[in-house]
Amino acid sequence: MLIGGAAHGSIVVLNETLPALASWLRRLTQVIVESTDQLHQSGVGLDSSTNVAFFEPDGLTPPTFRLASGIAGRGRRLAAAEPTQARGQTPVRATLDASVAMALARLGSQINGPWTVLVEGITDLGVQVAELDAKADAARVALRRVERTRQDGSATTLNRKLADLLATQEALDAAARMDATISGVVDSVEVSTGLDPA
Repeated sequence: MLIGGAAHGSIVVLNETLPALASWLRRLTQVIVESTDQLHQSGVGLDSSTNVAFFEPDGLTPPTFRLASGIAGRGRRLAAAEPTQARGQTPVRATLDASVAMALARLGSQINGPWTVLVEGITDLGVQVAELDAKADAARVALRRVERTRQDGSATTLNRKLADLLATQEALDAAARMDATISGVVDSVEVSTGLDPA
């Protein structure tokens, strides 16, 4: 059983951190697609179209996330208004009505909406980074103690302990680099989805 060192750090990243990040990205994509489509399909476009999806319904994962073919290049099909109609008539767009567009704009601030999912994921990553930083600090303190002991000549198995500490330090450094990479991915997701809080 591996309990330390670079190999252990890599295994943890591959078996725990990356799958958790992938799951969070799938959840974020699903919340964006489903919440946007639900609102968009309730509205009417300038061409009087209704029940038009904004995103492809099968695009519930980051690689398949895309605009619906019924919207792409067809701006008049964007449902910004609520339909108004008399009995038996085709739904029409009310003049100067942007209620659906405003509801879409507020999606990010809704509880369990895209912004909430994004913040939860970033918070989880931040906690993981803080834990790794704390472990790295503890490893550095232990390494300094071992080095002082070695210099004093009072430890007989010092070389083995030092090697173990160096391996642990390498694993923590590798995990910190992976967290930096994950942070870059999260930043890219924020920018590409338009959910960047800045």
